[in-house]
Amino acid sequence: MAHDREIPSLIDALKVRGASVELLESVEVKDLDFNGPSYDLLLTALEEGYFDAPRRVSTNELARRLGKSPATLSITLRRNVKKILKHYAMLYAS
Repeated sequence: MAHDREIPSLIDALKVRGASVELLESVEVKDLDFNGPSYDLLLTALEEGYFDAPRRVSTNELARRLGKSPATLSITLRRNVKKILKHYAMLYAS
């Protein structure tokens, strides 16, 4: 992954070394916009041991502590984790 300003010099450097280079596509990768309540919820779950194996806190207990229903907590955490995984999968796709 390279910034737009780095691509031309990278192509030039490869050509100097005898490589045949053609830029087929340039895709903008956005930073992960992850803050506020979603970030706080995920960070709390992480700190409380929700993602540990074995878990140090159950979905029901964490939901009770946070004043949420277990279903809402579970769905929100899965959506947040999915968002992070998709972001990093796009960054490091080969």
